[in-house]
Parts: sequence; C-alpha cells; structure tokens
Amino acid sequence: MKIGIVAVMAVCIVGLTWYMYRLTPPTSIVLDGAMTIILTQNGFDPDVITIKKGTTITFKTTTDRSFWPASNLHPDHTIYSAFDPRHPIRPDESWSFVFEKVGTWGFHDHLRSYYIGKIEVLE
Repeated sequence: MKIGIVAVMAVCIVGLTWYMYRLTPPTSIVLDGAMTIILTQNGFDPDVITIKKGTTITFKTTTDRSFWPASNLHPDHTIYSAFDPRHPIRPDESWSFVFEKVGTWGFHDHLRSYYIGKIEVLE
C-alpha cells in the first residue's frame, strides 16, 4: 500500500513539474528580420517567442512526417486565420508566414495537436 502511495506521489510531482515548466517556458526574442521554428520529435523549438510585427517565421521539421503549423483554436484555426498554410507541409519542405497582427498567438501542429507553441507579436 505504501509503495503505491509513493508511486502516485512521484508521478504527481513529475507531472506538476512538467506543467509548471510549460507555464513559464524559455522565450526567444527576435526584434527584426526572420526566425525559424523547427518541429522536432519533442515539439516546436523554440515553442515560445516574441517578435516584432512584420517578422517572417519559417516553419520546418526534423521529423520524417508531414506537419501543419496553424493558429489556434484546433481544428478551425480561427483566432488568426491567415496563420494557416491550409495543407500539410512535407518533411522536406518549409512554410513561411509574415506576422502583421500585434498580439499573442497560440499555435499547434494540426496533424498532431499536442505539439503547441506561442508567438507574441509586438508593434
């Protein structure tokens, strides 16, 4: 019985640590130009960035599967509807988008929506 309680507590501590990290992940800041976000086996890298309005973000993957970066909400992509290639991107291709709207934009991989990120666009 005690081993079961200890195991449950350990799982809860690991889960809480992961959750807290997701609330305050590291942020990359790009004030001019362009940036690349890469979808890896572990998710988007970087997954949280701050950029200046007019910055071009290029999305690529290192996986061997197609991906589809798009704005939230899944599956309709209506919060920033222009931020959506409207089709899967093959692993040997990339897709670029110029962020012209100021705000904070959540995004995800439409094909595997557990891969998520956030882009903050400043004036």
